[in-house]
Amino acid sequence: MSDPNADAGTVEGVNWLMENSRDGSYRCTTTYRKVYVQVFLPEKRAHDVGTLMQLAKPIKKWIPSAL
Repeated sequence: MSDPNADAGTVEGVNWLMENSRDGSYRCTTTYRKVYVQVFLPEKRAHDVGTLMQLAKPIKKWIPSAL
């Protein structure tokens, strides 16, 4: 995860690294968790944070913070 063009952000208390692919899709990877979760968003949903919002509660419940 050394993409200088990647963006980082927090959605509903979960930290994400968001990497833009050449085809316009995004690979979103949780950070600061004991286990990584990756989500691939196609170009048409790439700017819709609703998917990450829906995942926040189960991620916080089941995957402990590494901090």
